[in-house]
Amino acid sequence: MSDVTAKPAALGVGSILGEAFSLVFSNLVPMMIIATLPAIAGVLLGLLIYGPVSLNPTLAMTDPEAYVNEIAGIPQYMTYLLSIFGFVLWGFAAAAVTYAAYATRSGEEISVPRALSTGLKHIGPVVLCMLIGGIAVYVGLVFLIVPGLYLGALWFVIMPAIVIEGVGFGAFGRSARLTKEYRWPVVGLLLLYGLIMFGISLLSAGLQFAFAFLGTLGIILALISGSLVSGFFYALGGSIAALTYARLREIKEGTEMSSLAEVFS
Repeated sequence: MSDVTAKPAALGVGSILGEAFSLVFSNLVPMMIIATLPAIAGVLLGLLIYGPVSLNPTLAMTDPEAYVNEIAGIPQYMTYLLSIFGFVLWGFAAAAVTYAAYATRSGEEISVPRALSTGLKHIGPVVLCMLIGGIAVYVGLVFLIVPGLYLGALWFVIMPAIVIEGVGFGAFGRSARLTKEYRWPVVGLLLLYGLIMFGISLLSAGLQFAFAFLGTLGIILALISGSLVSGFFYALGGSIAALTYARLREIKEGTEMSSLAEVFS
């Protein structure tokens, strides 16, 4: 006779986080190629819109007056366009990295062209779902932190649901079903990831500030380090989401990674 009071299987927050780091570092080159493309594209577009000032990310800290003078004549709508473009690139990279992480975890080798084409294929629902979900989470965090974190956990596997299952805008419901009974462990996972991001961001900001005093070489180093840090965040975040999704499907549906590999064929 089955034990109806048995507790659900543990999500394994520590295991997911550790495996995500292992996955990224064991596939560092292809993962970083995919994940740093948005940062590179953002630098190029910033150069086109802002001119040479965009090549010095620390100018606003070291000489605020010079920075303001440099950008004073740039139309405001150009700044909005750059922000929109950056958000779309963010969604594109997140989708591509999520695909790459899941494909790797299911036993396939990472194909950079295939990951990028998959990200592009799902760019519409990815960007819109990220926008809707992001606004809701932001509002929740601003007014009451706990509801914001809860919504973040509720919709944490939206990206893999879109990229792997192709559910489109049904990703909200799919994520809600998969995360049911596991939202507080996912909140813990989000907090740990946030702490890691915060620590690395502080280190990166310190390095970029130090680079600002090295002239042209420092600017180049600051841009490279900023792009690499941004790419690492994309790679790690996408891997965590993909592994969490896989673990939830394994717990709730008994679906093994190997049986899901066929979705990539």
